[in-house]
Amino acid sequence: MPPSSRQFNEQFSGIVKKAEYKFTSIEPCLVISHDDTTVFGIYVDDGYKIGPDKEVIQCIEDKYPLKCLGRAECIVGMTTEEHDTHTKIHLAPFIEHKMRQLSIPIDTKVKTPLATDHGLDASGDRL
Repeated sequence: MPPSSRQFNEQFSGIVKKAEYKFTSIEPCLVISHDDTTVFGIYVDDGYKIGPDKEVIQCIEDKYPLKCLGRAECIVGMTTEEHDTHTKIHLAPFIEHKMRQLSIPIDTKVKTPLATDHGLDASGDRL
């Protein structure tokens, strides 16, 4: 690993550009492929990839050693559901767990900000 987070960010930005990925507006450590089929994220010293593209992994392996741990169902509170045509990523089980810990009824309705550039409608289907 590089000696500083700034140096890592610079190197990671270069890897993202080389793999023709783009940073998301929602999360600075989450990038998406140019064709919107693969998501790659970094969390501290762990990374995760969801989707078919292997180019980003190859670009990272050129710079850092990687250890593939196989398919994950839950990553840093995110739950993934693989379907025939898409993979759904959501935080529902994590949020429900936290609500139970804080004794907040699960059916409590709250307003949350919603990114407008994600390409999904309110039910989670592609626009």
